[in-house]
Amino acid sequence: QSMHEAGEKLDVITFAGNGEPTLHPEFEKIIDTTLYLRDHYYPEAKISVLSNATRIHDESVFRALNRVDNNILASSRNSRVDR
Repeated sequence: QSMHEAGEKLDVITFAGNGEPTLHPEFEKIIDTTLYLRDHYYPEAKISVLSNATRIHDESVFRALNRVDNNILASSRNSRVDR
């Protein structure tokens, strides 16, 4: 809200960092809240998730990833996704 009020630009919101973002037990709720806030304050901004795809088999993670604009999924040789 403060960024929007200050007239600051925002083009992308990216979930990444020191670990796998989809491991958070409330990942789907976080994505839903982010989408709501983005739509309200910065509807032109994109939402991206950097993920190793290890939890894509979890239905709530799958649903959340399908709602974001950019899924950047990199599966390792040791992970297997059957979909």
